[in-house]
Amino acid sequence: MVAMAEQLGTTAAEKEQLRQIFALTKEAFEKEVAAKGRSNNLPAAFTLFIATMVTVYHDDPEPSDEAVDKLWDGMSSALTEMPELKNLTNDEKQQMYDMMVAFSGFVLAGYSQAKTSGDAETLKIFKVLSGGLIQTVLKTEPEKLRFGKGGLDIVN
Repeated sequence: MVAMAEQLGTTAAEKEQLRQIFALTKEAFEKEVAAKGRSNNLPAAFTLFIATMVTVYHDDPEPSDEAVDKLWDGMSSALTEMPELKNLTNDEKQQMYDMMVAFSGFVLAGYSQAKTSGDAETLKIFKVLSGGLIQTVLKTEPEKLRFGKGGLDIVN
């Protein structure tokens, strides 16, 4: 996460702020998932990423715990079957985990701050960023993903 902060920040203050956001997000996330018995779990990190990006992109309320748990269970099944992930080293899996958690924390922190302050321009920036991350990581259009009562809905 330190390397990500170094790459994303342009000034020493920005890099330090990013390091703090990443560290606080990871600490809070790991406490939450440990309570559910899913510590250091790649599907959990992907679930956080998807829930954050979809919520920010659509400017929706956070999905319910039930919807997140359902997604988590689905991600656990899907990711354990993917040959691409089976071939990754533990270090590569850890890097992917850290990246999902860090990007989620960064986007959520910026979005929350813009939402609280009523900064419409910054909200637009985080919508574009979350949409771009959905496209890059999940290889789908962000408009196709939305949380409903039953969990994550994928519209074709």
